Amino acid sequence: MYRFVQMANMALMSAAEEGAEEVYGPGTMALYSIIGFLLVIAVLIILIVLLVVFSKILNGIKLKRKKADVAATGTVEEVSPEEDSETVAAITAALMAYYETNAKSEEKADVMPVPFVIRSIKKL
Repeated sequence: MYRFVQMANMALMSAAEEGAEEVYGPGTMALYSIIGFLLVIAVLIILIVLLVVFSKILNGIKLKRKKADVAATGTVEEVSPEEDSETVAAITAALMAYYETNAKSEEKADVMPVPFVIRSIKKL
């Protein structure tokens, strides 16, 4: 790596001695660097905008299909309160059994409080 830098430096110095037009000064290099950074940022912004637009279009298409399916069947699934309370009870019992089996033998003698309370469960 050091040898490559040394060779590049020698090439630049020889070009400068010959009066070649291709040697760039620090100002020109800084300008090109800034232009490069701005170009990369602009392309990233364009990609983000395209992704957001495509996402909104695809979500709109999904929503239209879902509405069409609901309109075609004419029914929407509803969960009755009894089924919801049964589901909450089953999940709570499973979690209590899990915490009870994972408790240490010395902690089993004392009643260990559960660190949470299940208030409701929402289906996704």
